[in-house]
Amino acid sequence: MAGWKRISFKTSMLFLAASFLNPCTVRAQGVPAKAGAFASYCTPLKEDCSSKIEVVQFDALECSVPDGITSNEGDRAIVGWLSAHPATADMSTEDGIKTAIKALWNCQKSVATGHTSRGVPDKTGAFVTFCGDTKHYVVCANEVVQASINAYAALTMNGKSAHCSSPDNIETKELTDKVLTWLKDHKELYVDNTEDSTANAIDHLWPCH
Repeated sequence: MAGWKRISFKTSMLFLAASFLNPCTVRAQGVPAKAGAFASYCTPLKEDCSSKIEVVQFDALECSVPDGITSNEGDRAIVGWLSAHPATADMSTEDGIKTAIKALWNCQKSVATGHTSRGVPDKTGAFVTFCGDTKHYVVCANEVVQASINAYAALTMNGKSAHCSSPDNIETKELTDKVLTWLKDHKELYVDNTEDSTANAIDHLWPCH
């Protein structure tokens, strides 16, 4: 795993916010303005289509693709729904995407799919086993990093957080390895949700500093 760089979670949050601004906006500018044309253009799915869906969700956080649906799954479902509902063809692309999300998931916050939004098992025991395979290391690291980013985001935006973030400038590999080792040693959490357990691991390893 050579080549892992140190990450700053404050910096990560800035990049996370920025990802919803200029880069996505620029990539999404070329998509059709009407939902029907958007659905046709986005079959098969293209990067700028996914960028557009991401931007629309950021602007309508109260009703977005729920946890448990990966970005690729959600994007394909939205485009498929619009293609199957020609009555939405004259809507703006933004309104069409919002309509599709609401119709598909009824503004649920999460759905039981067996995996998290990042594609790892949604139960801790299965997550630990899954992450024991080195080919899954990157997606497992993403799950762990996201837990820390979520805590930092809550603290930054709300002034408080139910969980701790990891220390700034810790290496991604060190963070991931320590969290996975901690989880392996706490089999009582194996029936719990992966997202909760990764957050709890960080809380115990690095009590709010």
